[in-house]
Amino acid sequence: MPRLSRRQTLTGLAGAGATAVAGCLGSGDDGDGTLEIALHWNYFESLDPTVDQAGDIQVFEPLVEVTADADFEPAIASDWEAVDETTWIFELDADATFHNGEAVTAEDAVWSLERAFNESPSLSEVPVNSVERRDENRIAITTTEPFAPLLAYLTRVDAAIISPDSIEDGEVVEPISAGPFRFESWEPGDTLTATRFEDYHRGTANVERVLYNVVTDNQTRSLRLENGDADIAHRVPASSLETLEADDELNPHVVETQSVRFLVFNTNSPPFDDRRVRQAVSYAIDRPAIVDLLAGLPEPANGGPIPPSLERWAAEDVEGYSHDPDRAETLLDEADWDESQEITLWTYTAHEFDVLAEAIQQQLAEVGFDIDIRVTEYGPLGEAKEAGEFDFSMESWHSNMGGDIDRAMSYYHSDDTNLSSGYGNDRIDDLIAEGRRTLDLAERQDIYAEIQRTVTEDAPLCYLTYNSHLYGSRTAVEGYDPQPPRNMDLTRIENDPDN
Repeated sequence: MPRLSRRQTLTGLAGAGATAVAGCLGSGDDGDGTLEIALHWNYFESLDPTVDQAGDIQVFEPLVEVTADADFEPAIASDWEAVDETTWIFELDADATFHNGEAVTAEDAVWSLERAFNESPSLSEVPVNSVERRDENRIAITTTEPFAPLLAYLTRVDAAIISPDSIEDGEVVEPISAGPFRFESWEPGDTLTATRFEDYHRGTANVERVLYNVVTDNQTRSLRLENGDADIAHRVPASSLETLEADDELNPHVVETQSVRFLVFNTNSPPFDDRRVRQAVSYAIDRPAIVDLLAGLPEPANGGPIPPSLERWAAEDVEGYSHDPDRAETLLDEADWDESQEITLWTYTAHEFDVLAEAIQQQLAEVGFDIDIRVTEYGPLGEAKEAGEFDFSMESWHSNMGGDIDRAMSYYHSDDTNLSSGYGNDRIDDLIAEGRRTLDLAERQDIYAEIQRTVTEDAPLCYLTYNSHLYGSRTAVEGYDPQPPRNMDLTRIENDPDN
């Protein structure tokens, strides 16, 4: 095995460590019925659901929600119907009430959705023609053309219905929605507290009060749970599994997330503008070895871009990449590879990427790559990618949005700004558009199967693992089942610290 350097540029970690240490203060239950949750990600940069992910805390509620079977269930809308190819009618639950005590009306829903469609970048793909009031409890959403994934987009946090009273001088200053918990207070980027909404229209939650702490450091998050300073911890490192299993006061939860770890190549610049070099990387990766580093929790991504667990959408005839260093070396020879060329692998401080980056560095060195590693916060990584100033990056993104994979397919569009790979294929662009317009499920599945086959061969991404993550809870927390798509759902649990 060749001798490897461990050149790593660690950028911006001091801030994350400070947040983690700050999150260590306090206790899991302070006697007032508060449930404390240690989050792995900063969801609290804003209280506006159109610009941040804070809706996952269940303060907000959309028209519809998605089930574990990728079907849809009522939320603020009690019923809905597609009356033609471009018009959907939604009937609002007459019992739905905002946190300020006012009923959710059709006027409120129209105002909120118009704002969301105008403000949210994630909803910009929806070809909305109009959102109109039909009567006191019914609204109509009309699109300019058939749009199959509309319901899936309406399950997003961005599409949550908020009261106009949430806004002051154009900004969301107090989020007033209709979810099972109501906003109490927050410290931007650090904590958020929510209390039970007694008039929630789908049944009052058992938990009285929830305190969310942003604890970005993996080990600190685990220690908070183990020491009783948190009742629930999200995405603790895989190395904590044995500890959770051995402690009678803790419960591990292995959560199949329907997300994918992958490498994103900058296909606009050497060396990854050459498909053969991208494919060589895919053959050089030993996915089972990566899975072993993660305590065997995820599955090796030996197929295409969609996890097999998404049975409705994962194409069965995708020829993926097995571990084949000889094939990798052959492809590099065909590409006249220069082994002296240095390449930087970017990644960020989450999902144990720092450990995985070193493993990938070693695996790629075995076929002739000289890899430098740069670990940073996600912000600087995103800025570098947007500017095209990166070679390749390691990331993790969801394949499933509201039971649909339209969002995952859009990553391969030539106009994509999420992954910023620079990949362009006119046929793929046409298929993505066709898939959105096609209302027949079987026809959409065929369209997306072709996309999966093509992009796997073109390799703008190198798929590493189909993810499962480890969550932990105290045994006093009963009924906690963090399986997607409602892995942050607290409405069904009870917390008895004396248990």
